[in-house]
Amino acid sequence: MVARAVHALGLTLALAAGACMRIYPDPDLPDVKVEWDGSQCPAGATVNFEAVPRGTLGGGASVASAPCVDGRAILPNVDRAKLEIIGKLVEAGGAVHSYGMSIVDTRDGRGEETYLYFPPSTFGRVRFTWDGSAGATCASTGATDLQIDFESDEVGVIPALERCEDLYPFTMAVPAGTYVLRAYAFAMVGRVAKAGPVANVVVTERGALTDLGAVPFAPCTNDCQD
Repeated sequence: MVARAVHALGLTLALAAGACMRIYPDPDLPDVKVEWDGSQCPAGATVNFEAVPRGTLGGGASVASAPCVDGRAILPNVDRAKLEIIGKLVEAGGAVHSYGMSIVDTRDGRGEETYLYFPPSTFGRVRFTWDGSAGATCASTGATDLQIDFESDEVGVIPALERCEDLYPFTMAVPAGTYVLRAYAFAMVGRVAKAGPVANVVVTERGALTDLGAVPFAPCTNDCQD
């Protein structure tokens, strides 16, 4: 009986101590595990990775590389930040095939996992940054989300949804072609701001970047329809 009582008391104390324990993130810089579809790779292709703090424009040093057929890689010791993970798919002859992009948040010091989609080589990229100089910002309008539409006669409308974050550059992969850009900011009440139309947005192949710079957003009037 005494042995059982001691065992029970020890178990109770252990459970109580466990309930009070706090698990802290690894004090070292976090790693990011990246996966992609290695079965769709061009022969002999390589993927080079950057982990770029969100709100910057990239172009930093590669943090890792891997054969495309591997389908996975570890980006070690990345910054504790909200990061854009950029994978550049490079063919065996050195030509860029396409780019894959995703967002991870390592501000708590914990490692993250993400998946990259590499579009066909017939896709390029478009980038723009929210400009509040026309009177609309996320904060001033209460907007939480953005709807971005690229329209063309050849492919119709290519939509995207993104969280509304002032001044962060938005990058999207679209097929090569000529587009009209329209963007709308949404709050609980509906559309509260809009940008565009921005005409003659020319996108070329192999992940080439068309940078539109700052695109002004203005507060909506009436129902914010064009």
